[in-house]
Amino acid sequence: YALRINLQDDSGELQSVTTFDTVAEEIMGVTAADLQLLCIDDEATTEIANQIIGHEYKFTLF
Repeated sequence: YALRINLQDDSGELQSVTTFDTVAEEIMGVTAADLQLLCIDDEATTEIANQIIGHEYKFTLF
């Protein structure tokens, strides 16, 4: 699995999109596959990932 992060500023404007897999493990200590097992939709993924990483990013599993 890969994990896509949409970085948004306060206005909600999309700043950048980054795709990674092993980087997720390095940053969060959890793999995208781990998140996929925990989550069934993007909203839940975002919620859990934000708790893990501590930032307000939008995570999309694909």
